Amino acid sequence: MQKGTDGATGCSEFDHMSDPNTVFIGLHACGKLTDRVIQTFVDFKYPQPEKSSSCTTQQNARATQYSGLCVVGCCYKGLLPFVPQSDFLGNLLSGLTSAGPFLTTCGLELAQFNACEEWASRPTERLLQHSTRAMLQVVLKELQLPMDVHVGRFKLAKGTRIEDVQTSPSFAAYATAVIAKLQQVVESKSTTRERGSWPTDEEVEQCCQTVWQKYSTHGKLLACVHSMRQLMGQLVESLIVLDRLAFIYQHEETKFVGAMPLFDPVASPRTFVLVAIRSV
Repeated sequence: MQKGTDGATGCSEFDHMSDPNTVFIGLHACGKLTDRVIQTFVDFKYPQPEKSSSCTTQQNARATQYSGLCVVGCCYKGLLPFVPQSDFLGNLLSGLTSAGPFLTTCGLELAQFNACEEWASRPTERLLQHSTRAMLQVVLKELQLPMDVHVGRFKLAKGTRIEDVQTSPSFAAYATAVIAKLQQVVESKSTTRERGSWPTDEEVEQCCQTVWQKYSTHGKLLACVHSMRQLMGQLVESLIVLDRLAFIYQHEETKFVGAMPLFDPVASPRTFVLVAIRSV
């Protein structure tokens, strides 16, 4: 925020915020933006008027600080490197971080998974899509193709999408379509991979058949692993939310601080809103 003044009266640009019930709101503030919103809320004070200002009476009559906070976090992966905001969590982890960071990329990714309520509402065939995507990763590895790719962003024709995979031939059709898209992306970026070094459709089909025979029965096991990760994700997110609550609470001006579910977790996995009220 930048301080501004009216040339005629010398009044601050914050003069219009004369209501002591002003609330600082952040809706799904990504990554560290939520932390900055909270930090601004606990630190911010209205600019004090000069005695000669014609706005002195007006400004003295109103609150000198924000009185409310309402913020919903998002994109926890953007918190890297993770540093606790509160003294409580910082002291608690001080003896545990000597071997490395407490929350790594993997841990923060868990925190931004879909809510367990959304996961439980998925039909069985959708849960098994994780197995299909994992098998595709094995195919890419076996064929020595780039694996750091966002396959979900590829627009595939009907009949070659992940939800269409039911058999070995349909899996081969899916993998072939993905590899064709991948080749277009890689070659458009003029990488060092030579043209013509990509596998043929026959090589892809043969590899897919081998992978399907070996791993297609493991779908339910992988779904169980992802279910456990969903549960762990809620624990990590709770830790982050509680750290933020403790940080707000440790400031003397705080009169109330809490977290409560606001959104339908199926529609919005980041459902908890942090609410705080401070003396003014």
